[in-house]
Amino acid sequence: LLLPETDLAGGERVAAKVCDHLRQHTFQIDGAAFHVTASVGVAQVVEGHAEAALRLADNNLYDAKRAGRDRIVGGVATPEVVRAGTGSAGLFQ
Repeated sequence: LLLPETDLAGGERVAAKVCDHLRQHTFQIDGAAFHVTASVGVAQVVEGHAEAALRLADNNLYDAKRAGRDRIVGGVATPEVVRAGTGSAGLFQ
């Protein structure tokens, strides 16, 4: 999801709501009922670094998956992170 004019905390709130709805919904296929969870990576764009934010969100998604199911991991693609070419989530690895 792209959420213009939304900060990291706002993006994480939206992700939490989506995850809550998925967790609470009962899905059915061929008469079998089941529930799902989701892992989500969130990133905030700073100063127009959209490509860096997408990479960070993708890395955050994988960090969330490695941490276990049903997780949200977020971060900010700051100009410093973009200039350095790395971040705590391994932005450009």
